[in-house]
Amino acid sequence: NFQDRPVAVRSIYLDQLEQFETLIDQHYLKLKLPRDYASLLNITEKHLNRICRSTVNLSSTDLIASRIVLEAKRMLAQPMLTISQTSDQLGFSDRSYFSRFFKKQTGVSPQQFKEQSK
Repeated sequence: NFQDRPVAVRSIYLDQLEQFETLIDQHYLKLKLPRDYASLLNITEKHLNRICRSTVNLSSTDLIASRIVLEAKRMLAQPMLTISQTSDQLGFSDRSYFSRFFKKQTGVSPQQFKEQSK
């Protein structure tokens, strides 16, 4: 439990979580894997997950995915951008993978989201 950890450890975890979130904001278009961020933070992927789970009760993968989905929703809400353009700009290698990822995260397809946001 996070609250059971010493204050110094909690402070370090919160600092590292903040650094991780900053790195996600800077690199989510290119870096999609927790190991890439762990490397930038000079910690192991396992430790990064421990930090995320103990502070916000989410995995590092969940935090990365939520940032990507946030940007995807912003882009899909723009009538001028197609789903393929959104997929490309978010760094996905193909549209079908982007569509599966988006539906898994949100429960609706990119097309359904686009129609709902009109």
